[in-house]
Amino acid sequence: MRPVSEFNHHANRCYPKQFPEGMKWLADEIRKLGFKPGIWMSLYGEGDKAFYEAHKDLYIHDKNGNPINNWAGKYMLDTTKPEALALITKLARQAKEEWGYEFFKFDGMANTPRKFERPDIRACAANPNDAKWFDNSVKALREGIGDSLFLGCMGDYTGTEAQYLDASRLGSDVVGCYRGMGENYNPLGNSNFAQMPVKWQNVLHQAECTFTQIFVNNLMGLIPFFPGGANVTGNIAVTLVLAAATFLAVNLFGSRHYWKDIFWSDVPTWLKVPIPVIPFIELVGIFTK
Repeated sequence: MRPVSEFNHHANRCYPKQFPEGMKWLADEIRKLGFKPGIWMSLYGEGDKAFYEAHKDLYIHDKNGNPINNWAGKYMLDTTKPEALALITKLARQAKEEWGYEFFKFDGMANTPRKFERPDIRACAANPNDAKWFDNSVKALREGIGDSLFLGCMGDYTGTEAQYLDASRLGSDVVGCYRGMGENYNPLGNSNFAQMPVKWQNVLHQAECTFTQIFVNNLMGLIPFFPGGANVTGNIAVTLVLAAATFLAVNLFGSRHYWKDIFWSDVPTWLKVPIPVIPFIELVGIFTK
């Protein structure tokens, strides 16, 4: 499988081994099966060298003139340039109007654009003081697909992209959350931890700790004599408090979709009226779970 950094995001050429007929053909085939075709896009970088060579002005270079890479590509798009934003709009419009895709997932927002916040990277952009570079990139995408199509994104911790989206996933992948969590991390302001080397020991230590606690507690609970039988999770008071806390958290802060699944889930109507069989089962399940 090819890494994302080698994708032809901007050149818009399909990988011939996987999509020999092109993206329009694929969308048509999906539609023939009775589904709505959707497409994944990540436009903050480019992996095609030929396209980069022909459009170098669209990308960010370091002080020595070398291209700066990111998660999405070997060549990082400079979204402080109007021409770069126009490219995003153009590519999104092509996927909608020429290829026929009906909903979009825009990825790479938690790790790719955050690299731009590093002072050394920002200084290389065409307009280092552009405070709207991120918002404008999502706005350009929305302008390309229009207001009628569904747009979901990999959310950024600032949440500023929400004004242009239909759905947003907050947070990053597990490993990404542990990138460079050092003294420079400031969740309330700019930070320069993005794209730093992954600190696996943070993930590893947490996994070891969690596994050890569960494993030891379970073993202790299986021993019928002292010191067994007195493990933490074997105490009904502990499990009752955990269960009560979960019950309150889930039901007090449950979304309308959660309550819809309780009282009017997607099952045949005769299971809901005139006798509310499924609603009753779901309601009881709130307490029995």
